[in-house]
Amino acid sequence: MTTWQETIARRLREFHLDSIRNQMLVFAVAATLVPALALTVVSSRKSQGSIGDQIAQEQRGTSTEAAWEIDQWLGDRLRDLRVAATAYAVAENLVRAQANAEAVGRLREYLNSVRERCSDCCLWSRDMAGSWRRAAAA
Repeated sequence: MTTWQETIARRLREFHLDSIRNQMLVFAVAATLVPALALTVVSSRKSQGSIGDQIAQEQRGTSTEAAWEIDQWLGDRLRDLRVAATAYAVAENLVRAQANAEAVGRLREYLNSVRERCSDCCLWSRDMAGSWRRAAAA
């Protein structure tokens, strides 16, 4: 016998694989486990890719939804400010304000109510000199 044959024979005896029955049993176990392990490795690699795709798609959906909500909020605030700025109470009382102190009071009350409704908005107004300034918080 050659050296490699002796080495193989010694290993077979160590694992009690010197009989045909034991060799067939080991072969049956290996024939069952090798394909199962290979299938597990392949499916885990494919599922990692699909999980990454699912995460990316969910992030795109979430960011699109957040952008839409921000756009809606901004549109609502702009509409509120346009309505408040073009209201009849502002235009009519500005004309009367020069001659009537009561009109100034109504205008002040209206603008304070607008400021309360738009507390999260930044309101700008012109002072008596005509320069722009940020309206004080209510």
